[in-house]
Amino acid sequence: MGANLMYSPLETTFKETMQREGITLITFTRKIEFQAFCRIRNDNENQRETIVIYYDAKAPVRSGTLIMIRDEIFITLNKETVENDIYYKSTLVKCDGVFNDNEGEIINIPFYSGNMKSPVSIGNNVVNILNGNIELITEENMLSKQINIDSTFNEFDRTFKVTNKYSIDGITHIIAEVYANTKPQYTYDVRIEGLDNSWTRPNTSVRLKAIPYINGKVAAISATFEWENSDTSVAIVDNTGEVTFLSEGEVDIIVRWVEKNIETRRTVTVTDNENFEKWTMEIQGREDLKIGYPRTYTIITKLNNIETYLSDVQCEIINPSTDIEFEMVNFDASNNTLKLQVEKETMIRETFTVRAYHTKKGIEAIINIRITSLW
Repeated sequence: MGANLMYSPLETTFKETMQREGITLITFTRKIEFQAFCRIRNDNENQRETIVIYYDAKAPVRSGTLIMIRDEIFITLNKETVENDIYYKSTLVKCDGVFNDNEGEIINIPFYSGNMKSPVSIGNNVVNILNGNIELITEENMLSKQINIDSTFNEFDRTFKVTNKYSIDGITHIIAEVYANTKPQYTYDVRIEGLDNSWTRPNTSVRLKAIPYINGKVAAISATFEWENSDTSVAIVDNTGEVTFLSEGEVDIIVRWVEKNIETRRTVTVTDNENFEKWTMEIQGREDLKIGYPRTYTIITKLNNIETYLSDVQCEIINPSTDIEFEMVNFDASNNTLKLQVEKETMIRETFTVRAYHTKKGIEAIINIRITSLW
């Protein structure tokens, strides 16, 4: 009871200030809104934009959290309390760069680096981006964890190579050095998942999913998609990819990757005709690939539920979590089989996806595979 009385005035003051000055902030990675009020921090460092925010103790903020304030992105350097359970405060610094891996695998990671006095450094050790090494800090999350040593990226009109990486208290630190100028080459694509074949019946629904690809690999980024269809009398699609097929006919389902201004379409025939040519596809095989042990995966195609060989089937390996070194990748188009083998034990626990597809029939199938040990 005594503790509650002690903190009641503090709670009242905090709530009144929040009502008077509070603004809505959004976490960059998880897109969670919360309320906070801000104070400009006077630390005599004019070269960086630093503020302090005060927020409810239950807000989704920790050291390293990337936070959107209006149209700017900041990183949280700490999380402090004044020995109460009502609010926390954090110092934020405005991000001045974005990490885009030159291979196109990892992109759109905001970071802070320019003329930075490291929050974990002692004294006035300032990192200068004009020559030598730089240190970047960003949020420790699933995306930043995928940044590899020797990765290169372009920023500040220069090319940098990652030489070291470590994480402390929710903040990922990346050391990078000036590298030979490399112009990144990106190819973008968006694919539709959820349509197992190009045929369906009226009065059915399906939830489709758009997957962004960069340089042939699934892009671990936030992407905005717009859905539409070519004939609303045959089908309608909402902004989540939910398609309802209404009547017989042929319709194109179209998805557009807004940020890259590219689109993909799938043609679907809606019919009740039992004799209509219905092709489907699946990949048969185990979802584990043992080190040193070859496995064969068979692409099965069916016409009206009867297994039928289909020529011109194509097969690809997509989205490896690292550069997996295959000892054997052999696709035999004569019987639509794929033989795979991995030897190096360092690949254990890595994953990848096999995708089979037939462009003219508009069908595809995938299987997710994990590399395991022999035991």
